[in-house]
Amino acid sequence: MASKSHWSTSLLTDMFKPENILKQDDHVVIIRDKYPKSKHHYLTLPKETINSITDLNTSHIGLLKHMALFADKFIQSLLSVDCQGVKYKMGFHAIPSVPQLHMHVISTDFQGAGLKTKKHWNSFNTEYFVSNEEILKQLESKGKVHFDKFKFSDLLHTPLKCHLCHKVASNMPQLKEHISKCNIK
Repeated sequence: MASKSHWSTSLLTDMFKPENILKQDDHVVIIRDKYPKSKHHYLTLPKETINSITDLNTSHIGLLKHMALFADKFIQSLLSVDCQGVKYKMGFHAIPSVPQLHMHVISTDFQGAGLKTKKHWNSFNTEYFVSNEEILKQLESKGKVHFDKFKFSDLLHTPLKCHLCHKVASNMPQLKEHISKCNIK
């Protein structure tokens, strides 16, 4: 019987399984997120082993720009096929939960089956979710990426708030129901 890899390292193996690859080139690969937080949730990963954003330096600026461009082209191809009107955002978690650098490419409907907890929500809808542009800005100005772990960990515990109208919800089912009907779209 084949042994299963631990969830925290599965990203490193999943990114090279042909059945998981949606698009790739010599430098990056795009796969679906195993636990999607939205209807469309993808991960763009470099083929080079880079543990996290804190391992980046100025030599990675070109790679990050390429990752964003590659992901954007992938999204544009989806939008032209069957996802017209869908809005996306791209970025990284300030404190990643698994090894291997990965940029989230996620639609802003937040109706995915994997969106179950306040921590999940806040990891995409607070400053904890850091844009590629912000990562590049830090690399270009400081030569490295750094986030205060205490400050950013606290963001995961902030109240649940609609990303469209900022209405506070008491739990995830209530928030997801509100988002599906929110008039500010």
